[in-house]
Amino acid sequence: MSSHNDQSSKTYYTSKFGSIKKLSNINYAIWTGDVTVILQAMGAYTIINGEKDEPAAGNTATARTATADDQKRRTYAISAIRFSCTDEAAIYINGLSDPSKMWQILKERLDLTTLYIGRTAIVAQFQNARPTVGESISVYVAQLQAFQLQLQG
Repeated sequence: MSSHNDQSSKTYYTSKFGSIKKLSNINYAIWTGDVTVILQAMGAYTIINGEKDEPAAGNTATARTATADDQKRRTYAISAIRFSCTDEAAIYINGLSDPSKMWQILKERLDLTTLYIGRTAIVAQFQNARPTVGESISVYVAQLQAFQLQLQG
């Protein structure tokens, strides 16, 4: 039982906001959509995409509350991004504490749709995909749709 949980924790990120397959060298397009939903549920996505400015500094109760809330959401974003990466993907962001920078680096390094060779590999996977005997056709269709999503970027 514990070896199943160990394997699951290596391939899936789970929090109170959801469970997703961890980012690897080949699933950026799907991961980014999934982790975006988790970050939105955490109230942390605006920190990643630049929609949220840092709260105004001040020594009022309102300013302190806003600063504490911002820091909490930043911490959520950092932990969600870092822990939703496999070890091979986390190498690119180890030691970073800026969630927006982490997000950008992962996109630059792992978004295969921005590289010609990556797009070619996805097209080849799409063309070589076949239904698995004994498996529901909906699983096969979902795989094809995942390739399509990756190619859309």
